[in-house]
This record gives sequence, structure tokens and C-alpha cells, in this order.
Amino acid sequence: MSRVALLLAVVAGAVWVGGASAASAALRLVPVARGFASPVLATQAPGEPDRLYVVEQPGRIRIVERGRVRARPFLDIRSLVAYGGESKASSGSRSRRDTRRTTPST
Repeated sequence: MSRVALLLAVVAGAVWVGGASAASAALRLVPVARGFASPVLATQAPGEPDRLYVVEQPGRIRIVERGRVRARPFLDIRSLVAYGGESKASSGSRSRRDTRRTTPST
């Protein structure tokens, strides 16, 4: 089972268990959606029970509605994020500054 399917199943199970006693509840993993790029968080906005937001590490937030992933992302900042979380803008400017500081003067 993929990491996102596991995460979504745990979230759904935790919501379900909240209404039952812990002793009598049994968790069951159920895939909700597939096809995400390194998902790191799945959350639901207040007042939107049929919509799930999935944050992907490369810099995109996808929406899942009624078990289907929307084609258009909620937010896409992949051009600003280096895979692993460091901003491309800050890493580029930092490299130039560090080079100037460490270059010996002649």
C-alpha cells in the first residue's frame, strides 16, 4: 500500500474511532486516492467534509473530492521549490553571496 493511501486511511480511521470507544474500535486501512508525488500531509478544511487537501513535497497541493483527484491543483509552486524543501530562489542567492565572501582578495 502506498504511503499516501496509508496516511489517508489512518486519517479516516482516526475520525471514525473518535466516535467509538477505543476498546471496541478496529482500524481498517482503505485507500482513498492514488497518484501523488511524495505526499507529506492530508487535511480537511472546516466545513468541507467531502474535500481533502493533499500536500506534496515537490510544492503542490492537490484536492481530492469524492475519491477523485482534481486535475488542476489547488496550489502549484514547484518552480519555486527544490525537491527536498529548499527554496530555489534562496539557494541561488545564498550561493552567490557565499562565493563572494569566501573568494580571497588579491
